[in-house]
Amino acid sequence: MSIGVSASQPSPITRFEPATSSMTWVILPQTRLMDRPTDTLARCALASLLQELGQSQEALCHWNAVLVCDPNSLKAQAGMV
Repeated sequence: MSIGVSASQPSPITRFEPATSSMTWVILPQTRLMDRPTDTLARCALASLLQELGQSQEALCHWNAVLVCDPNSLKAQAGMV
């Protein structure tokens, strides 16, 4: 850092908010999937997040959808287990 240059402060928008952060991270891939339902990367991310949040049945639906688009997806196969 240079002398006289202040360190950048994190934006209030990007600060961690425990009450809303999980839902925000779930909403982002859901929004992406509305525009691109076959986006397997977004669907895998959503399925992983749902599993972490204890919503196994919803996650399973997304893992199945990934396997429909990409039957060889190792990530989706592992998520199904």
